[in-house]
Amino acid sequence: MSDPIVIDVSHWQGNINWPKLAQAGVVAAFIKATNGAFQTDDQYSHNVQGARSAGIKVGSYHFMLSSQDPDLQAEKFLATASGVQDLLPALDCEWDLKGKHDRWLDVPQKARIAMIGRYVAHIKKALGVNPIIYTATSWWRPMLGTATKYSGPKGAANFGECPLWIAAYTKIAPKVLPAPWANWSIWQYTGAGKLPGVAGTVDIDKLSGTLDSIMMPH
Repeated sequence: MSDPIVIDVSHWQGNINWPKLAQAGVVAAFIKATNGAFQTDDQYSHNVQGARSAGIKVGSYHFMLSSQDPDLQAEKFLATASGVQDLLPALDCEWDLKGKHDRWLDVPQKARIAMIGRYVAHIKKALGVNPIIYTATSWWRPMLGTATKYSGPKGAANFGECPLWIAAYTKIAPKVLPAPWANWSIWQYTGAGKLPGVAGTVDIDKLSGTLDSIMMPH
């Protein structure tokens, strides 16, 4: 039996034919909901409705911006995505580029840890679950070092309790992971996948466990 296909999409994929994806074996999709504290992805509602109608399990992710308050970002995500989730919510922690410059470099490391920690704490308080953290070892290690947790006046977060969604475009599963993770839950193994129903390319992911391992508890 082949592995279940999990994808992640945003407005970059344009108009998606969700029934074709379902026929191709896609069982779950993480759909970009929000970008920073003020922007909703243009295709979010359309993608959620399309995926649901095709019988595909839906999750939502938030792209973290380095320059905006993490609590406002969490509130924007919750206002946009609450109530539509089959899968755990996900937080995209990666390069925040302006041209070729990563704007996270303008934020001190301690403040980076606090921003991500506050977002995680906010989501856990609101939904009762730790969000999945999406990142790449080549980004997390330089930006957060060996940080494993955050504790502050607005809450506490243990990054190791968040399932890891690792981006690594390699032929074999990544063995080198950022602290504090020993294992990944989701592996994004390509950013240039081709599937029926998507005109261009699409990110494709593998699970380390079953689909139940990333589902919202009921």
